[in-house]
Amino acid sequence: MNIAVWGAGNVGAGLVNRLAVSAIPTRILWINRSLERVDKLAADVKHGLSLTATCPTVIPIEDSRAASRVQESDVVVLTHGEGVPLGGSRSDVYPLNRQMLRERAIPALRGYRGIVVVVTNPVDLITRLVMREASLPPERIMGLGTVVDTARLKAAVAELSWEEKSLRDIKALAIGTHDEYVVPLIDEQGFPRDLRETARMQVVRAAERVKGKKTATMFPIVEGVMWLLASIKNDDLSVWPVSVCDPDCPDGLCYSLPCRIGRQGWRDRDYEIISRSGTQKQIDEALAFMRSVLAQT
Repeated sequence: MNIAVWGAGNVGAGLVNRLAVSAIPTRILWINRSLERVDKLAADVKHGLSLTATCPTVIPIEDSRAASRVQESDVVVLTHGEGVPLGGSRSDVYPLNRQMLRERAIPALRGYRGIVVVVTNPVDLITRLVMREASLPPERIMGLGTVVDTARLKAAVAELSWEEKSLRDIKALAIGTHDEYVVPLIDEQGFPRDLRETARMQVVRAAERVKGKKTATMFPIVEGVMWLLASIKNDDLSVWPVSVCDPDCPDGLCYSLPCRIGRQGWRDRDYEIISRSGTQKQIDEALAFMRSVLAQT
């Protein structure tokens, strides 16, 4: 599977390094505004490829030439854009990242026939932006959404309950939006109800907790993308809470609910989980916040 990674910041570089030692890609197209930067980073990766098990090819590309190259890929992962400043919110970077995407990425993706995975923040609004302005089929574009929030929620549940079992076995799921309105669904037996909001706030503040002087978190984001890419390549229809368009929203907002992921994109979105969990009010509040961001920008 040919994968294009757009962006050579912390997340983009971390993802390419992770892909280079995996069995997922046969070729990696690495796109960036600065060819000098991506060429140096790609050279470092290529110097070690003969030592990896799969040895994919890594091709550095300046974004001015991306329109003629993205069609060679099966999946495009959008990671480029400004990171969230320490103490800021994801919505703060929407105007700038919207402008950056409109310059190169969105024009290059018009007519694209592969799958687009959005990582750039604010991921729900950026997913909507790219889908609408690049005229992509809704089922072929997904934001990383609350995949990372779910991983962070499981870690919070384990930390608060002193669980020593594998985090994968903890029954917890985050839905809604990848921001301060994220909705936690915790079904872990014995987990105190009075700690649920504490767990949610640990998810909300997770990035700030680990950033320190760094400009971005990386490990859970990269691993989340890797799981989605594996599901696409293997066409295994694994269930992940990705951010996709809600056709019932008149303004086409995107937010995360469990979906099956495969080679055709996403399908079988679990809309009923909202009524089953009694979280319609929280989802409505999250959508109202997104509308307020759009109205202000």
